[in-house]
Amino acid sequence: AFNFKWPNTLHSIFTVVSSTTFNTELLATECSVDWGFKEKWTLVMCLVPLLVVVFAFIWLVCVVFERWKEFRNPALRRKRQRRSEAHSKIEEMFPELPRGGDQGDTGIGDALLGAFITTCYFTYFVVAVMDLTVFDCSEVNDGTLRMDISPDQHCYKEGSMHQSLLPYAWMCFVVYCLGMPAWFGFTMYTHRKAIHIDQNLRAKGEGNNPYQNPVFRIRLRYKKLYENFRPE
Repeated sequence: AFNFKWPNTLHSIFTVVSSTTFNTELLATECSVDWGFKEKWTLVMCLVPLLVVVFAFIWLVCVVFERWKEFRNPALRRKRQRRSEAHSKIEEMFPELPRGGDQGDTGIGDALLGAFITTCYFTYFVVAVMDLTVFDCSEVNDGTLRMDISPDQHCYKEGSMHQSLLPYAWMCFVVYCLGMPAWFGFTMYTHRKAIHIDQNLRAKGEGNNPYQNPVFRIRLRYKKLYENFRPE
């Protein structure tokens, strides 16, 4: 073993990261349910699809409720139409604004997308680390390769648990480990002009509502990706 002396700065970073990262081991599911590594791995890999279903359901309920209120009160429908007209004028000034959906809505869809991105931001490392554990194999005393997370399981052996998880681990590696950072990067690059506008407003403590911020929808959706950075 190597006796590294970690700098105090790194110790502080590790402490902060560990306190803000969800760890499935804290649940101690094996105390109440006879779960092995395969069941835990499957549960964590299904976390993001489960979040998609939950947020989509919440969005659907909110939209139906909003339309029901408009049906009961036509004044709300006219108010939404005025917001839509105002947003169309803003789009002419800022072509990089997100398109699609009802531009006159109350921001429910944008806020939920922002909440989903924030959730993915915090769960990414949990999902990525759990996925990569499938690829962690070491040679033991008898000369065979065993999984580091589950030493009783052989690696790359026909019919083993590792062999059954390997193709799914590669798929999750592409979708989660590579796909999510690529999605975040593509989003920030696509909306870079609008993000720069919002960063300047945030630096001044302004733009907290759609009447003061022409790119307020960008803030609702993607602020977690850039809120810790200041504009140049």
